[in-house]
Amino acid sequence: PYVALAAGFANHIAYLWLHQSYPLLRIASPAFLTSLSLFGVSHYLWGTHFLAHYHQLAHVLCFFLFNVWLVPFGFFISLSVNEARLPNTQAGLADEVYSEGGGVKQKS
Repeated sequence: PYVALAAGFANHIAYLWLHQSYPLLRIASPAFLTSLSLFGVSHYLWGTHFLAHYHQLAHVLCFFLFNVWLVPFGFFISLSVNEARLPNTQAGLADEVYSEGGGVKQKS
């Protein structure tokens, strides 16, 4: 499985490249497209390897979970956690307070 190992290593290098602009994830960026395509290539190569060599299903699923899916799941779970933050933490840091009439007051 040397080709699959090389594809997985290249995929994790692409994840490092994607991590440089981490909170901002652009779908059309070269880093995202590269990591997505290498993710698919890695899946295909490991799938063909495990279809050619018999292993128990639990072993194959654990391999995929820890070696193929862990980093992408971590990216997208942490992105959804950041979007679910309450805006009150940002509002508490504001220097200005807006009143009903539209006037701006300084926070005391």
